[in-house]
Amino acid sequence: MKRMAWLLLLAFLAVPAAAFAQTDQLLVSFEGFDYEFPDVHPADFGGVGDWYNVVGYVQSADPLLGADFSTNEYTIQFFNLWSTGFQDFGNFRVINYTTGRVRLFEDPLSGGTHGDFNGSAFPDNNTAGAPPPNDTSPSTFNDGTLILGGSVTGFVITFDLLAGTGNFGGDVHFDEGTKLGSIPVDVTHAYTFAGLTSEGSSVYQGYDHQVSGEIRIERQVPTQSASWGKMKALYR
Repeated sequence: MKRMAWLLLLAFLAVPAAAFAQTDQLLVSFEGFDYEFPDVHPADFGGVGDWYNVVGYVQSADPLLGADFSTNEYTIQFFNLWSTGFQDFGNFRVINYTTGRVRLFEDPLSGGTHGDFNGSAFPDNNTAGAPPPNDTSPSTFNDGTLILGGSVTGFVITFDLLAGTGNFGGDVHFDEGTKLGSIPVDVTHAYTFAGLTSEGSSVYQGYDHQVSGEIRIERQVPTQSASWGKMKALYR
């Protein structure tokens, strides 16, 4: 009988006090390439003062943004992320960055400017090209309508120096764009993460890595709490 009483007490203590829980939700997914410019330390990725940039295409978006991929192209840009230094742990390098920004743009497929990594003198299906920044990158990735943007804090890259692969992550605080009002008021946290790979055959000239990632948001959802009477009834 005492054991049953303890079980009931523990079950009661385990009931959450708040009526809300957090749920993770994909906002956008993206693919593109990264590069360092200005690159103070060309031979040392992530050196102090190197500026980390990403340009790419948005692959999917939550319906709340009202994106129409049949008539528009959506692009993404990370910028103003300056390395404050790195630490090496064996083959792994951890690089920390200042607060930077991420922006999403909408550009019409008809009459708009297609995002072009390589420069106008080179075909987009060839890894040869002009290193960024060039006459089309990043300019063709940020020349549309700014639909959503925000500051990126706590940005960190973890990189395997031997494998040439890694990942990044950081927190996002939205503060601009025509779709800013579409972000639900119950969003409590937003963050971005991505995988990096430096496979030579797929990385355009002048870029460091191919990037594939997401921006996700956390929202509050109601949870069902139980009364003490209901908890006791489970054990009768």
